Amino acid sequence: MARPPQPIDPKRRTRLLATARVVFATHGFTNARLTDILRESDFSRSSFYYFFHTKDQLFDTAFADGLRELAGYVTVPVVDKLTRDTFWPALTNIIAGMTAAATRPDLTAVGTMFHLADKPHSPNLTEFEHTIDNWTARMVDRGYGSGCSTPPFPHASTLTLPTRLPPGSTRGRPPPGRPHGRPWRTRSCPRMLGNPTTPHDKE
Repeated sequence: MARPPQPIDPKRRTRLLATARVVFATHGFTNARLTDILRESDFSRSSFYYFFHTKDQLFDTAFADGLRELAGYVTVPVVDKLTRDTFWPALTNIIAGMTAAATRPDLTAVGTMFHLADKPHSPNLTEFEHTIDNWTARMVDRGYGSGCSTPPFPHASTLTLPTRLPPGSTRGRPPPGRPHGRPWRTRSCPRMLGNPTTPHDKE
């Protein structure tokens, strides 16, 4: 009688997926070497093929795991519950969470993986893209409809901002020479997103 398959050790799985995200983000999917990922994560090749089968599946699983980890840093508001008073604080809190997540290279890698030109078919990435597009469209409409924001550029361009501000990218950090932290998040980013004024303008 065959033994039932044994579950993967959680620590080994976490180490493998975190390493895979960094390698994929650094080298792209095509040039990422499975040998390097397995060596850096101390994960045997036989175990890899037993649990993940292909590099494509590893990419998909690593991306989904990165999103799960990011959820521990970023609080996504319910659009329909946002008011004029809570709209911008909710968005700046998202950016604050992304900034905190950017201290981890494997989470910075999630945004890079999303934008890879050679990324493979990834059901989890595709689902996330549809979800974020829908959520962003509703947020933009909520902001415009409630008078919380004014469109500084075409509506379609606004919808791409969340996926063009991955954690740790140069677009998601203060410009060179600017201090890190709350002032940039609460002043410059809201203006870029369409808020004509911020509470700090009154200081």
